[in-house]
Amino acid sequence: MVATGRSGMPANEPIRRKVHEARHAFQDAYQADEEARAIFESAKPAYDRIIAAQVENHLPDQADLLLLEAYYRQVEIATSKGLRFLALARQSDLLRNQTRYQPAAPPLAGSQVKKEGIEVMKVALRVLTAVTEKSEPDGSDVDALAAFAPDLTALPPDELACEVIQRAMKRQVHMQRALIGT
Repeated sequence: MVATGRSGMPANEPIRRKVHEARHAFQDAYQADEEARAIFESAKPAYDRIIAAQVENHLPDQADLLLLEAYYRQVEIATSKGLRFLALARQSDLLRNQTRYQPAAPPLAGSQVKKEGIEVMKVALRVLTAVTEKSEPDGSDVDALAAFAPDLTALPPDELACEVIQRAMKRQVHMQRALIGT
């Protein structure tokens, strides 16, 4: 028998919909971020020329300004898509917590992000160890990895663990860069 909510639909159906929406929003944000990186690579020489013009007290070239503007506009798009993903992910987390009658987790601060990254890497290593030992990984460990990377839930547990480790490492690097200001 399937548990149903007040509306008569399965109780976890709204959660699945939000997770699905969040997964698509994450893919959109990732694609927009990759486009911003590509534009940055093409705009980097223009950026350097603008800096040189500023140092020499000259007006920058209009074409260089347009390239830099395109980069900043793409970053703005990537940011808005990333924030949409975060909002949807938090909504799905809130829904999940409501069904379990647990309070939602507070937003992560810098040191908490580092701890979370270390913890998720430990979980990923447990999953990889289980797969290597030809045993079934713990379901809660696989769920924790899927929660960290909701867009990768279709992957087998070993590939999911490897991707999560890679993302956690990238997240650490991005957090360090953001804190340093580079």
